[in-house]
Amino acid sequence: TYLTTGTLTYMASNSVTTGKLLDITDTNNTWTGNGTTNGLINLASSSTAGAGSASSIILNIARSGTNTNASHTSYGLYSKVTDTGTTSTNVGGYFSASGATNNYAAIFEQGNVGIGTTTPTAPLEVKGTGTGVTVAKFTDVNTTGCAIATGGTIACTSDVRLKKNIEDINYGLDTVMSLRPVLYNWNYETDGSAKSLGFIAQEVEALVPKLVATDELGMKSLNTTGIVPILAKAIQELNLNLEGVAGTITPLAGSANETFVSAFWTNVKTTIGTWLADAGNGIGNVFANVFNAKEKICVDGECLNKDDIHSLLLIAHPAPNPQAIQTPTPTPSSPTEAIPSTADPAITPIP
Repeated sequence: TYLTTGTLTYMASNSVTTGKLLDITDTNNTWTGNGTTNGLINLASSSTAGAGSASSIILNIARSGTNTNASHTSYGLYSKVTDTGTTSTNVGGYFSASGATNNYAAIFEQGNVGIGTTTPTAPLEVKGTGTGVTVAKFTDVNTTGCAIATGGTIACTSDVRLKKNIEDINYGLDTVMSLRPVLYNWNYETDGSAKSLGFIAQEVEALVPKLVATDELGMKSLNTTGIVPILAKAIQELNLNLEGVAGTITPLAGSANETFVSAFWTNVKTTIGTWLADAGNGIGNVFANVFNAKEKICVDGECLNKDDIHSLLLIAHPAPNPQAIQTPTPTPSSPTEAIPSTADPAITPIP
């Protein structure tokens, strides 16, 4: 049957209370063909849309009645496949769109979409079947991507077997110190609403260009996950600086670590020197085993240099006069007194 206008088949009813207006049942058939040669109903079109045609529909399912029963559920399209088979595959719905400038396999204009749940409470709600299991996975043609688990964790592909040309990054502590974390409101938010935390994409792009992408409209997006390796490198560099100050490592010559340690101790010496030179530093007593002064020692404005101290030592401990030293005259020994001798003690001196 061929039509150029009008309706080929029309069925209407306003008195059905139970049952179905159209019931097509298939039982005990054995499919032997493939693809579109198998099926209960086949709708196909190879027509060309005319110049004045805005849209065309192969199957239009619409429902706009009134539910007088509060617990009633209305389905516009209900598809359920429960075929059994050890190695077979069941597909509840298959949608594909290609060939045009804009191709959309499915559009959900209104209502929530549930995957794993029949009562979604968000525009898209995905419910897993266990604790810590993957509920969503995003990959590209190269099999790299990220997965979201039920615990809220995000895990992205990172296997070394999928990587090459691996090298250390040059970004680190200096990069982090140049970042500007900010609080902000989106343009669509009212003033006074809770602010978000983050960065400005243009500012990050000036430091790490590869973390920022620009779409066809010129709008920029930021890969915040990519900041994590930079933060790790910054912490490592900071730890090297602390170890260098503590003396647990020797900084490499010419390294940023050496520059930091040298600047640190120079600043410490300068600060302590300025503090000690200040009369108001509050020092009351100083205890030391040895006190060395390079130029002079001062007390309440009176100072002594090296020569002054030497003169004081000569006054306190004068050097002995060689001319005043007399050699005592030995007392003659009596004839009977034994004369000490260094000779062999076995020899008796002659009286």
